[in-house]
Amino acid sequence: MEKLFYTVKDIQEMLEYSETKAYTIIKQLNTQMEMEAKEKKEIVFTFPGRINKQYFEKKVGIERG
Repeated sequence: MEKLFYTVKDIQEMLEYSETKAYTIIKQLNTQMEMEAKEKKEIVFTFPGRINKQYFEKKVGIERG
């Protein structure tokens, strides 16, 4: 089964950042995703230390073929 969320370790490896920086990035992106959903009157669930894979890839500019 393909992952739906990236963990802190995944972010650390992909971006070559420290654990602290990876947590910060995830927190910022989760907050941004929640705000965007609120504006659209949608419901999203976020999880500490995890980020939605599709959202992360979109925001970071990773294109999957």
